[in-house]
Parts: sequence; C-alpha cells; structure tokens
Amino acid sequence: MVGRIGQRYRSSLALLIFLAITLGYAMVFSVKAKSQALSGTDTEQYFVEIPKLNAAQSLTLLAEQTGALFLFPYDIAKAHLASPVKGKYTISEALNVVLENSGLASGLSTDGVIEIYVADNKYNVGERKDMKSIKNILAMMIGLATAGSMHEAIAQDDSDFQLEEVVVTAKKRAANLQDESVSVVAISSEKLGAGSIAVGDLQALVPGLTLSTAQSPIVGLRGISSDAKLNTGDAAVAFHMDGVYFSRVSAVKNGFYDLERVEVLRGPQGILYGRNTTGGSINVITAKPSFERNAFIETQMGNYDRLNIKGATNVTLRDDVLAARIAFNYDQRDSFQDTGEVSNEHSGFALDDFSFRIHTMYTPSEELSVLATYEKSSRGGGTPTILPVPDRRPGKSIWDAPLNKAENVDEGNESLRLEVNYDMGWGQLDYVVGWLDHFSWQDSDFDGGTFMGQSADERFTSEQYTHELRLSSDGNEKIDWLLGIYAFEEESSRAAEVTLSPSFHLIQNLPNFKSDSLAVFGNMTYHLSDSMRLIAGLRYSEDEKSETDSTRLLTLGPNIIPTKGSAQGSWDATDWSIGLDWDFTEDHLIFVKASTGYKSGGFVDAISAVLVGLDDPTYDAEELMAYEVGHKSEFLDNRLRINSAAYWYDYSDQQILVFAGGGNIIENADSEISGFESDMIYAVTENTLINFSVAYTKAEMDAGTILFDGTNRTAEAPVGTYTDVSGNSPARVPELSYTLGVEHSFGLDDGATITAGINYHWEDDTDLREFGHAVDFQKAWHQTDARLTYKSSDDSLIVEAWAKNLEDPSAYEDGVKSQMFVTGVGGRHAWIRPPGSYGVRLVKTFD
Repeated sequence: MVGRIGQRYRSSLALLIFLAITLGYAMVFSVKAKSQALSGTDTEQYFVEIPKLNAAQSLTLLAEQTGALFLFPYDIAKAHLASPVKGKYTISEALNVVLENSGLASGLSTDGVIEIYVADNKYNVGERKDMKSIKNILAMMIGLATAGSMHEAIAQDDSDFQLEEVVVTAKKRAANLQDESVSVVAISSEKLGAGSIAVGDLQALVPGLTLSTAQSPIVGLRGISSDAKLNTGDAAVAFHMDGVYFSRVSAVKNGFYDLERVEVLRGPQGILYGRNTTGGSINVITAKPSFERNAFIETQMGNYDRLNIKGATNVTLRDDVLAARIAFNYDQRDSFQDTGEVSNEHSGFALDDFSFRIHTMYTPSEELSVLATYEKSSRGGGTPTILPVPDRRPGKSIWDAPLNKAENVDEGNESLRLEVNYDMGWGQLDYVVGWLDHFSWQDSDFDGGTFMGQSADERFTSEQYTHELRLSSDGNEKIDWLLGIYAFEEESSRAAEVTLSPSFHLIQNLPNFKSDSLAVFGNMTYHLSDSMRLIAGLRYSEDEKSETDSTRLLTLGPNIIPTKGSAQGSWDATDWSIGLDWDFTEDHLIFVKASTGYKSGGFVDAISAVLVGLDDPTYDAEELMAYEVGHKSEFLDNRLRINSAAYWYDYSDQQILVFAGGGNIIENADSEISGFESDMIYAVTENTLINFSVAYTKAEMDAGTILFDGTNRTAEAPVGTYTDVSGNSPARVPELSYTLGVEHSFGLDDGATITAGINYHWEDDTDLREFGHAVDFQKAWHQTDARLTYKSSDDSLIVEAWAKNLEDPSAYEDGVKSQMFVTGVGGRHAWIRPPGSYGVRLVKTFD
C-alpha cells in the first residue's frame, strides 16, 4: 500500500499518547473543598434569565448573574432539575423560583452561609445531610469571575480560578458538557470570533473532523463520510441550524456569524437527530435575543483586500415579553488565484457575501416561549480552486492557474424557523419547524487549466420543510423520558451543461427529485442510583425518494445520443441505543454504550443508470453497529478537564461514488473502523490556558471488497476495471490528527488585557480515494494560526491582529488537497485548501 511507511510508528505514537493521558489521571487526581460566607442584605433586584437546567447549572448561572455566593453539594444538585426563571428578582426570590419543585431547599447556616440541601427525596437520594460535613468533602463555591479574566474558559475569584462550565444541548436538553455521555466538542462564540473562523476552519479545531473545500463540502467524522452529494444522495454528517436539519451543507456556510457556539457531536446520533447522522452531527447555535439592550459592530480587514463588516443588536419591544435580535454579515475578498487573461473575480475562493438574520422572542408567561427566525443570504464570490492531478504546470505556483473562461457563482438561501417551548409543570412540549429555500449556480472551468477546455455550468435548487414535536418529562423523576415525531420533505432539481472536450458535450436535467422522511423516537434515562444511570433509545424511520422525467443529451462528435429515465425507492430501519453512565466521583463520569446507525439508501441518477446499463439503479442503506466507552473528568479543582472516548464500528454498505462508463454510480462497501479521541483543556495559571486534542482512526475496507475504478483503464478495459480494495483506507480518513493551542494574557495597569494565542493542527497522510494509488495520496500537512488581542477593561473594545495558515499550502508541491474527483474522460482533479491569510479585527460593543 502506498503511503503506509511509518504506519507502525504512528500507531505506536497514538497509543503512547492515549496511555499517557490515562496514566495522567492518577497523577493529577485531586478534590478540594471550598466554603465562603455571604454577607450583605437581600434587597437589590437583578435581571435574571435562566432556562430549565439541572440545579447545579442553574445555581451557577444565578451566581454569575447576581454576584451571589452559594454553597451546595455539586453531585447531588446536578441530579435535580431546577425551574426556569426570567425577570427582575432579589437573590432570595430568584433562588426560591429556581429550587421550586426541584426537591432541594435553601437556608442560612449558623455561619451565615446560604446552603442548598435535599428537602424531600423522591427516589432514595438519601436523607438530608449535615452541611458542615459536606463542606469538607463535596462543597462547591460559585461566584462571578473577576474583571479582566484571561479567557472565557477561566473563571476566577479573589483566591482561585477554574474552568467555566460549558452548557450544551447534545441530548435536546441544556446540560453541562461534563454530565453528557456524548463525545462532543463545544466551540465558544469567543473562539469562533477570533481569527475569522468560517465553516471550513472547524477541521483545524476538531481532530477527526474533515471538511473538503468544494462548493458543496464533504464532511467526515470518525472515518465516516459520503461523497454521494448530488440531490439523489445524502451526507453522512448532518448540519443543524438552531435544531433544524439542513439537507445541503452549502446552505449552512453563509449562516456562520453572530453565533453562541458550535457543537460537534462525534459518533452516530440517529436516535435524537435522525437522518444522515451515522458519522455525527454539527449543531450551529446562533445568538438569541435578550431583554438587555446591547449591540456590537465588528470590522475586519486583511490581505487580498478582505473587508468583513458584521454586527448585531438586541431590541426590547416589551419588557420581559417581546424582544428581537437583528444581525448581519458582509464579507468581501479578492481571489487567491491568478487566472491569466480571463477575470478572476469569481474564482479562487473570492468572497462577495451578504446575510442577515432576525430573531423574535415572545415570552408571555414563565411557561411559554416562542422564537421565530427569518434569515436570508446571498453569495456571489468565487469558486474553490481546482488543480489537475498530477499538476501539468511544473515549476509554477499553485495559485498561478490560467483558465479558459471566466467563472461565475451565485448562491443564496432564504429560511424561516419557529421554536415553541411550553412547560406544563410535569413535562415540556417542544415544537420545531423549519423551511429552507436554497439555490446555487456555479459556472466553472473545472479542469483547473487551459489545456483541456473542460467546463461545467451547474444549477441546483432545493426547498425543504422539517417538523419535530417532542414531549419530555421534567427530569425530576426516577425515570426521565423523551418522545418525539419527525417529518422531512425536500423537492430539488439539478441542471448541468458540461464540456469534456471540443467534441464531447452533455446537457443533463434532473427536474423532479423528491425525498420524504418520517420517524418516531424515544429516549429514556433510568436512575439506578444517585450516581448510576441506564440510558436507552429507539427510533423507527421511513424514507422515500423519487426522480421523474430526467433527461440527458450527449453530443459525441457528430453523434447526438438522447436518454431519459425515472427512478424511485423506499427504505426503513429501526435503530436503538443502550448505555450506562456512572458518576465515579463528582468530577468523573464513566460511560459505555452500544448503538446502531442508519442512512437511507438511494438510487443512481436515472441518466447514469441508463448510460452504465444498470438494471436496478437503487443502492442499499448504510448500517452501523457502534460500541463506545469513554470518560469525562475534571482535576486540580476544575483547572484541568480531560474528556476521552474509544470506539469500534462495524460499518456496512457505505455508499461510495465511482465513475463508470459515462456516469456516476454508487457502490456499497463494508469496512471496520476503530479509534479514540481525547480533548484536554488546562488552566495552568489564571493567565495561561493550554488545550490539546488528539484523534486516532484506523479504518480498513473488508476483505473481498471490489470497487469499479474508472481511472484504471487499459486497451482491454477502456472505461476502467474492477479493483480489489481489501484492507485499503476509505477516502479522506487521516489515521492521526491533533491540535495544540496555547493562550497567555498580560494585564495592563488600566485593567485592560492583551492576549497572545497560537493554534497548531497536524494531520497524517490521507488517501483521497479508496484505490490506494500514489497519485490519490495527500501527504501529512499542518497549519498554524496565531492572534494577538487587546481587550479594554470593560470589554467594550477588542482590537485583534490575526494570521491564519502561516505555513501556506503554496509551500507544498501540489498544495494541500482536500477532495478529489474523476472526470468523464478519466482525469483526476482536486480541490485544494486556501493559502495563508492575515488581518486585523476591531469589535465595539454598546450597552
């Protein structure tokens, strides 16, 4: 196998890293109790806004929003669900609302400390405990971070500092990241804002995640991806925007602004997230309205005449009842590519984008909240840069790429989303509905040069509707449960005019493609004890797809060959999951689980089926059997956080796109995937933060796997040959990748801070196709990003200088290839990663 030199070394290195992390637990294990007296009166009112969370999270937020200090047994508090609260309250009033119906109560000790204790345990948590003994072993003090903290991940008081709690919604409920038995990476708004982060930059922040640079990117997690990305196929990693599934990844790119966070969920998420989540799910959570008046404006300038202006404002229309948040983003940048005699205005990753979003939040009562969202975007920048493989322009820069024709891009989205939440006391009803209208036009010179004259004019439209209705318990019983029903409908079309040579043209039209999906699902958590939970889920899905009246007109020299076709298919599956969570201590969660995954089948587009001569154009659904064991741990008084997971997959009928006989077809193949990942963040001091993440993935096609290779042509087989790919790696799966980041802040005399940060990402050798050819190989590569940030003492002004990709892919002989495709005449071309960039960012906030 090509490119496997040093494989044993890399495997050993990955194992050593894993063992070092595991052994490190025993070296740094520490539990430290704290206590603090609360002084002062309770007459001042504060604006408090806390959603329904567990009691530990709610008390943490209440402390942050009021400046109060509370003493409570953390491990017990996090097992109780608190009530939501919103409005102006004194500390005691807000505390009473939060603890109402939680099974917890509060009181003053003889020392004047506000204590939280178990009042009336419903399921054998235990009798009320002596708080003085709890102080010595389990107590936790919560307070506001002092001004001028180095980074949002570090909270500190007068005597100590710790990592802040991270809230995620990985299981459709807001919860502490450390309490969720899901391998999830949460990327904060501050980190997303620094250094001009876009969708494609997530790969450098999350090892094991791959994102190609194509117009419609291919996304992979834990070795699972799908290049069946035409409208007849589906992705293997789903994107959700505020809980709404977006079937087309390209529709998400322009919504990447004014965000609260991004959650990357690794592993199959089919029970709660449904369709196309065998690899995982990426959840984009936008910033929501609040009843506090504030706004920001951000201006960014950089090389290639980059100009990015974005902003947002909260508008209170009626106190505590009606509010809106309006956000916008304008982004312009010249092309990275010199296209010779033709214009490069719409080539080489140029940007000319505008988007806006309007959130409206209505909360007529404590029980009911309604969030309505309208969003619109347009993109008129440039196509991603494509190079022939191998490069036929030796000695030239990869960005010196003359083209035959000027390229063009026009892309846009319009969407409506509605989320309704109603707290019924004994449970909660949630309804999420979404509508998305997406279009894309790309006129490209896709051979990446002037020597073949290949071009493609492609137009794509899609309109989708999603509905999800969920009913969940209040989380305060021995059995917590969630039930739901989901429906999805999409209608799309695709038209393409392709020139492969002066005498080889085709015009294709797929005017009527329809996809429908319906599912019912449920999830249950059974509290075996205070520290142990059994979690089980079940989902039944039905999918239907149809294509009618598709046509293709093929011109080959003097011959004109018309074809016409239709196709349809249906698939169904029942997926399940079962797992066990164990709170080994209040700072350590261990979990083990088994689950299945499903991605619906489909069919080769009707025209390709006719050209290739397929009797049955359908291909099978993907199925996944997954096993996972992991832990989530905090050490050194919550200054060090390490989350790790190991997994093994039996992956059946992966859908692989191959070129054969004039058309693109999908073949099914089996593989085994195993690996582990570990994420660490360490507050070395109150001014220094280190994060390190590593992912190791071993993926191999099963013995006896045969795929058609349209590039392996001989005189006897002029259109390609069937090839044994047993033991080969699936496409785009680096065996080892890791990310290391360091930040350090310097305090100034006026209370302002200067923070220096650097992030280094490294990826192993990668096969871009399944056949093991040397020409399909991307050598190991790395990327370094850096930034220097000034923040005023009141956080109202940020000035930042940043540099991205300091190495610059130009330094690599053929650039850094992210995805490869095969043309109709058997040639290879690849999308490459963009060059280095730099700029300055100015952010001004207003209260």
